[in-house]
Amino acid sequence: MKNKTQNTLVYDFIGTAFCLVMALALILMFSGCSEDSKSVISLGGAGEETGIYALSGQIGDIIPKTLSIKASNSASVHPNSTSQTSLAKSGTIITVYELDSLTFNKTGKSYIDTLENNDGRFEFNDFSLHSPYVLIETQEFFDSTECPTCTDWDSIATTDSSTKYIHILKAIVNLDEIKKISINTLTNMKVPLLQQYIADGMSFTEANKKAEREILKDFGIYGRFGQFEMLPEGDSELTYVIKLSRDLHTYTDYLNINLENYIRTMLFIPTSVITAQGTNVETIFENTKKMVDYEIGYLAQKTGFGQCTESREGEMKSINEFNDGPFTIVCRSEKWTIGFKTVKHTIGSVTDNRDGKTYKTVTYNLDGISQTWMAENLSFDATSPNADSTLKANLKDHSLCIFNDQNCEMYGRSYSWTGAMNIGESDVTIYSVNSAGDTIFLEQKCFDAETKECPEDDLSCMDQQTKDQEYCYSKYLPKRVGANDSAIEECFNSMLAECDNYNVDECEVNPKQVCDSLYGGTWTENLDWSLGYKEYMSQKDANNYQGVCPDGWRIPTLNDWKTLLQMMGKQYDVDNEKAGIVLYDEYATGFGIKNVVTEVRVDDDFPFDEYSNPNTIYLSGKYWFNTFIIADASIPTITFLNAKQILPIDKIEMSYYEDQWYTARASNYYSANVRCIKN
Repeated sequence: MKNKTQNTLVYDFIGTAFCLVMALALILMFSGCSEDSKSVISLGGAGEETGIYALSGQIGDIIPKTLSIKASNSASVHPNSTSQTSLAKSGTIITVYELDSLTFNKTGKSYIDTLENNDGRFEFNDFSLHSPYVLIETQEFFDSTECPTCTDWDSIATTDSSTKYIHILKAIVNLDEIKKISINTLTNMKVPLLQQYIADGMSFTEANKKAEREILKDFGIYGRFGQFEMLPEGDSELTYVIKLSRDLHTYTDYLNINLENYIRTMLFIPTSVITAQGTNVETIFENTKKMVDYEIGYLAQKTGFGQCTESREGEMKSINEFNDGPFTIVCRSEKWTIGFKTVKHTIGSVTDNRDGKTYKTVTYNLDGISQTWMAENLSFDATSPNADSTLKANLKDHSLCIFNDQNCEMYGRSYSWTGAMNIGESDVTIYSVNSAGDTIFLEQKCFDAETKECPEDDLSCMDQQTKDQEYCYSKYLPKRVGANDSAIEECFNSMLAECDNYNVDECEVNPKQVCDSLYGGTWTENLDWSLGYKEYMSQKDANNYQGVCPDGWRIPTLNDWKTLLQMMGKQYDVDNEKAGIVLYDEYATGFGIKNVVTEVRVDDDFPFDEYSNPNTIYLSGKYWFNTFIIADASIPTITFLNAKQILPIDKIEMSYYEDQWYTARASNYYSANVRCIKN
């Protein structure tokens, strides 16, 4: 270690921890530096001093607010400060090296200071240099016990309990152009490229631009966001690039986890789910989507897809090397994004004159086929003053707002099949035909006992409902006839007493069989109930059935849906019945099926795990599971569901449900949405 009048300062990081500590102690003793005095120590140098400079800035990375992963089936968003940071802490050493204006080699003149704050801010005032070009190097020291992710940094000392690490960040700048500087991960990545290009004969300006272009290109970014050394604000695009570079450097699998979580829980959900939580959370959500775009751009570049340009608009690719299966991306507005190419469609609107609500519509004219659909789920309610009396009566207790959508603004209303079809409970007969050919009709009070709900404070209603249920179970559920229960019990106990005490489990089976065969009697038949939909619809035209839809519109049939998917399958070159996923991408198809968020919870102290942060939003839902009413009585609903957890283009399947629901009234689990189709 030379003293302050000599030309160079040498750190021997391969030496012992003792040498390092002594070197730092001598520097600090000579400098006496502090944040208040802003004094620095000159370590000498050659050449005539021609300029007096000042330099200030910040050391460390500023990153945007982003999604925080809590579990594979949930998403969390943290409404905390404007930005997240990883800034240098107190004790970090900053050294400014003068560089020769022609060779960009160190001249031997340098200045040094030490941080005495934890926000990474530093300042050099009134120091003299012959050249305006400087290399700034920062050295931050960590103990492995306080920084478990620092293992890839330079080790400087090891003890039985811990290892000392040094984190180095660098930047090269022209002090005639930049006085306030950010020293961050990107500037550190740029230094070796700058040195290489300058050595190849480029000017500093040319080398600076080329180095930044190359770094951004490696991340799949082809625009310019300003010099890396310019101190970024919280909303700077560079903060997203810094976040991406840090994620790839410190935790290689984080990008995959983040994308999987976003696709599963936040893609194609109603924006009102987020905006209802306030502007702060909305900002976090938008920043999260932007971060995902950067991650997609990086994966597209890594996979070799190249730049998304105007000439490649609508080109689709598949990201196959992914933890939970492939997903589809599309070139859209000169960037790669999750989704599908746009098919020809026309967006319009229709107003329901019964309640004044307006719905978006979408019209397709593809391959000689034309269809016009509502591009939103219907939300007509029986309380509308303009609803006719029959519809009001038939909708009572047969529609609801699902889950957290209290006003049916996000997902429309959910209807029972009879409610959507405008069918009264007395219009269909619930019956069963037994093995002897006899028709058995379900008593109305048994239907009511299973489907109607008593008011929470009506104990008398609840008591009567319980009695009715017991009566109905006794009348209609299978039961043993002719069994001598007391004889069976006596037989079983007698035989069990003779069993070896050490083999009771093995011995129990035979006594049960023997005693049942001796005294068991027979069981009555289990009845298979039908709700009578087929009989009712046999006299109706399902292809022109208005139901709950407004005038000029009708309940679609299974064939209507199949026709829609046939058009989409041909446009996207996939199997028709697996083309339903494109209907979620409103930008691509205009149809806009929404993923259903079943729960939005904000907790001050959510005990998810030891890393939980307060004031966190947790989203959970019925993702990739949407059910719609159709007019076909034998198949009252269709359902889109994902055969995979992620998003390949051909993994959404359409299923036909033929359930004859005993609980026919609307509920969160026994009802479906309505998408009306134009007559």
